[in-house]
Amino acid sequence: MSLLLLCLGWWLLMAPSRGRIGRPGRRGFPLRGRDAAALIAGVGVVALVGGPGGLALGAAIGLAARWLLGRVGGEDSGRRERLLRQAPDAVECLAACVTAGAPLWAAMEVVADSFGGPIAVVLRGSAARHHLGAPHEETFAQMLADPVLAPVGRVLLRSVESGASLSAALITCADQMRHVRGAELENRARAVGVKAVAPLALCFLPAFIVLAVVPIIGSLVTELL
Repeated sequence: MSLLLLCLGWWLLMAPSRGRIGRPGRRGFPLRGRDAAALIAGVGVVALVGGPGGLALGAAIGLAARWLLGRVGGEDSGRRERLLRQAPDAVECLAACVTAGAPLWAAMEVVADSFGGPIAVVLRGSAARHHLGAPHEETFAQMLADPVLAPVGRVLLRSVESGASLSAALITCADQMRHVRGAELENRARAVGVKAVAPLALCFLPAFIVLAVVPIIGSLVTELL
């Protein structure tokens, strides 16, 4: 029973959440996986210990598991994740449009329509501010304030202010963003083993209590009686 609960909890914990970006501001274990793993840990304690004491201990373990698994995920946003995935290809498409002779603002709108998502919001916003006659710095303010798109914003701002070449600089930005994305994925892969220790230990806790703690307490009670 304990092994079954462990396997089910681990699957729910690590299974990807399809069709959802996730709660903004959180990264790591999805909300569904955290709740399911915490519930299974608590139910496992109740099933193995039993009685009112087991119910109280199970509730405590479940709440502790939910808190712990919530702490494992670092602070980040689903929007940033999507930007990291979209940005390199979108910037390359923008460079291709500019190379083909399209005006920058028209190219930004075309790329926004093609990709959608958070990068489309930024590109459309910049194009809209330009059409309204905003200064260049204000036009790219949203892009410059974004940690992912700031290098692209600086390249675009420099180009519209000085007439500097744009296509090669955009392709360089795309390559750099791919490198950053690859480095982040590699670091996350290396951290999986470390992050998995606490959930696994928590899942094994009910079995440890039943097999190690309960017999010791039982033997002590027997000797005292």
